[in-house]
Amino acid sequence: MYSEKKKKNIFQYANRYLTSEQKLELYNKLQIQKQVGFNDVKKIVGIKDDKTEYLNGLNVKAKLTGCDTQISIKKILGNTFTVQDEKLIEKIWS
Repeated sequence: MYSEKKKKNIFQYANRYLTSEQKLELYNKLQIQKQVGFNDVKKIVGIKDDKTEYLNGLNVKAKLTGCDTQISIKKILGNTFTVQDEKLIEKIWS
């Protein structure tokens, strides 16, 4: 819906669940980054970048927090961090 007063689109909220692929992409991004911002989430879930205003408590300045433990371990181990290390960390947390 377009707001004449604000001169921009205002998103009308509707329930929409993430696909398995979108969830996995968000998960993977959070495993390698300390924070994921709203713009990254918008790209992953396929929200258009058309200056739309989002309602219902979505704060465009909010950030999702990544996995500090895995990021720290990767930083310490450097190039020696392997896929097996990553699987071990996932096993510990599950």
